[in-house]
Amino acid sequence: PIMNFEKIERGGHVLYMCLDSLPDPSVATAIGALALADLAARAGMRYNLGGYRRISLFVDEVSNVINQPLIEILNKGAEGGIFTTCAMQTLADLAKRLGSEDAARMALGNLNNLIALRSKDRPTQDFVVETFGKTAIHTVRVGLSSGADAHLGDFSSSYSTQLTESFEEMVPADVLGKLPNLQYFASVSGGRIIKGRFPILDPDASPPTAAPRPASRPASIPGQV
Repeated sequence: PIMNFEKIERGGHVLYMCLDSLPDPSVATAIGALALADLAARAGMRYNLGGYRRISLFVDEVSNVINQPLIEILNKGAEGGIFTTCAMQTLADLAKRLGSEDAARMALGNLNNLIALRSKDRPTQDFVVETFGKTAIHTVRVGLSSGADAHLGDFSSSYSTQLTESFEEMVPADVLGKLPNLQYFASVSGGRIIKGRFPILDPDASPPTAAPRPASRPASIPGQV
């Protein structure tokens, strides 16, 4: 059957597009641009007419296919019921595609949530650190001194406490380069910071068996063994 985005949406289907960008990125970019432009037009129609089901759009290796229609979907697509998830490696890849780091940051500014796994690229680390923001760090310094004069027999002591406050990064940049596999930091739901780990789902793993219950014993009677 000949399909389009409207038929796929009304039928509740899943469309998976494998663009095969590894051997031929130019063809993948062209096909991806056509699909995203068509979807942006569909998003505008949904926004004008309303009453449609939610669409979840997932774009992997977004630096290969990002264009102005996708940026428009990121900017206004939620109003038309299209919620987008983009995956990328580094900020430099996106900057090369869009022409500058400022353009890359502008495109990423349309995304509400950020999930950051391990990254060795410093500009990417800086972007993540800026997104997570800073937090107040309190430092307490305690001083204690004592002394005695052997000739006069005088004894003296002093005690001091100093509390200082400084603002430091919520997640230091060097920590992002040391995250183990499948562990991440995330900024979701209006700035809520999460440290988490993705589980590994193994369909071949056998379910855990329950530990055997101990045999019941009669209650002891006082005075008896």
